[in-house]
Amino acid sequence: MNHLVRKGIMIAVVLLLVAIVGVPTAYSQSDNTIYMVFDEDVAFRLPAYGTIISFAQDYRLTKFEWDKWNASMIYFYNIQMDGDEVTKVGFSVENANLTIVDLFVDLRLVIELSAPSGTDSIVTIYVDDYGKPTFIKRSDTETEFAEVTSLTDFEGCTDCWYYDSENEMLYVKVRHHSVVPVMVSWEPLGEETTTSPPPPEAPETPWITYLVIIISVISVMALFIMSMKATRHIIYEERKKRKYVKKKQ
Repeated sequence: MNHLVRKGIMIAVVLLLVAIVGVPTAYSQSDNTIYMVFDEDVAFRLPAYGTIISFAQDYRLTKFEWDKWNASMIYFYNIQMDGDEVTKVGFSVENANLTIVDLFVDLRLVIELSAPSGTDSIVTIYVDDYGKPTFIKRSDTETEFAEVTSLTDFEGCTDCWYYDSENEMLYVKVRHHSVVPVMVSWEPLGEETTTSPPPPEAPETPWITYLVIIISVISVMALFIMSMKATRHIIYEERKKRKYVKKKQ
């Protein structure tokens, strides 16, 4: 066996022993892709911070890699747990241990952060094509984290987040009082449904209006009756004149 090949294998074995707690429990194949299958007891250590990244359920992936020897971030490829398969995602955590509870279920990522009370933990997530989330909140209290617009602002805040669109990196800072569950959501915000206002009600006709209408109708009828009587009287008088003229003749 080539010396370089043996050296490469030894380095890989050392990396596994240093940074991973456990080994794949099985292998699976789908569409000519071979997956490593891990149970939930298999966790990953970040030597740079001495923190642990673990999973709440069994999961599978094609490969994983650290960003450097003294790793501060780990990347997973074609990983799937309880949600969609993700082509590439990366995690880093400072001052806390991180457990992935839901991995991109309905465009949501749910994690739990464990750290002593009063600690500020920082999570960095490589989100690839998912882009900027719509909101981030504590899923136990439903309290939304504040979005800031720069890493400088991020350094001075707590319970906040910042998205670096150029590097597709999401930064989340959490102030601990206990184990903190955090939900990152890429779900589109629901469109606000606007209902058209009801048509304006016809204004009530005041009683005086009805009275005026009744008086007007009575007046018209009275005028009509009077005119009829006058007409009949004129006709009657005309007839009388005609009879009188006939008698004289």
